[in-house]
Amino acid sequence: MNIQLATQSDYESCLPFDKRLTPELFTYLTEQEQLFIAREGEDTVGYLRLEYIWYKIPYISWINVREDLRAQGIGRKLFDHLYEFLKKKNFTFLLSSFQDNADKSQRWHKKMGFYHCGKIAGLNEDDSHEIFCKLDIKS
Repeated sequence: MNIQLATQSDYESCLPFDKRLTPELFTYLTEQEQLFIAREGEDTVGYLRLEYIWYKIPYISWINVREDLRAQGIGRKLFDHLYEFLKKKNFTFLLSSFQDNADKSQRWHKKMGFYHCGKIAGLNEDDSHEIFCKLDIKS
């Protein structure tokens, strides 16, 4: 298993993980070092998108693992790689979020060490709340 930053040649292999990904957005995210992929041989098996709130606060906006390979530690490996990436850049915390009705996502965030730091009501189409969580990055 190899975790790496995505490159321009990875666009097609990332599409199954993020249907909202356009060529322009993909180019921007790869140039800004904000897309990480998990590779098993030549196959992309996981995807993590990092964004920055107000251009300075790191936020996991999307993480997805190929369905037949879930619960095998790939999400953890993507997360660990991101953690070290942010640590080297001297970030002190990381944000993420999940819908309050997404039990698996909530359990994953807790397992990674995130703690709740707020919520936004009325943000999602299904009327669920978006729960925000924070993880302290230890230097």
